[in-house]
Amino acid sequence: MEMWRAETEAKWNRVKSERTHKEATFASVLGTILRGVEINSTSTVSAFGNYILIHGLVQQIFLQRQSIDLDLTEKCFEQATLDRMDKALRSWQHCWSVAPESTLDPLSRNGPVAFNSTALLRIAYIRLTVDLGPYRSVMTRNPACLAKSVYGGTGMNLARSPSTDLAMLQCTRVLGIIVKKGIAFERKLLGMIAAIVNETLYASQVQKDSEASGRIRRLAAFTVRIWADALRGEPILHMVKTISDGLSLAADKLISAN
Repeated sequence: MEMWRAETEAKWNRVKSERTHKEATFASVLGTILRGVEINSTSTVSAFGNYILIHGLVQQIFLQRQSIDLDLTEKCFEQATLDRMDKALRSWQHCWSVAPESTLDPLSRNGPVAFNSTALLRIAYIRLTVDLGPYRSVMTRNPACLAKSVYGGTGMNLARSPSTDLAMLQCTRVLGIIVKKGIAFERKLLGMIAAIVNETLYASQVQKDSEASGRIRRLAAFTVRIWADALRGEPILHMVKTISDGLSLAADKLISAN
């Protein structure tokens, strides 16, 4: 019995006393992974634990990139850093793979936490390869520039390298999971998003198009609009208002295009 399934204090204490391994702290396990050392199989990390650990690795990549010399026009990692973080991510993958709840099925009866962890793994590989920050135009504090980056996108000059290939491989695997789950899963996911949008005041506008493809495009546009509305209000940080205004402009362009 898992500790979190214990219904009483007595059962909790009994299950805890039966555990043979010593519980490790987040910092110690993250440090082990960053050294590229595989976690001992006798100390299996839970699905939620792996979820927190991959968050830690993503933040580590972010902080390391921010610590690169500010005089450099492009914040590129040195090869030694790329190798070290690649070993750390591989160590995390081993840690994830030996966990009993780990699965690539988003509809697993154990919940989506383990599956969501792999999405963060893809993000980690992408952020290790490219600094996405400048391409979002957030630091311009100009809503029009932000909207352009969301709607039109900005080209990235990526040089071919082993790390770039690995990031692309991770993206390809995501598409493979979607194809494997099939059209029924995607239709269900789309239905969930539509149900949320139908609870808003934009429901009637989404249904204006008689064609299914047109409704899907309008659904995407009004999803951006809802995010802009959600960030509006009385934000503490002015940057939040800037992002809201940028998303609102992007939504206007998406809606007018449909």
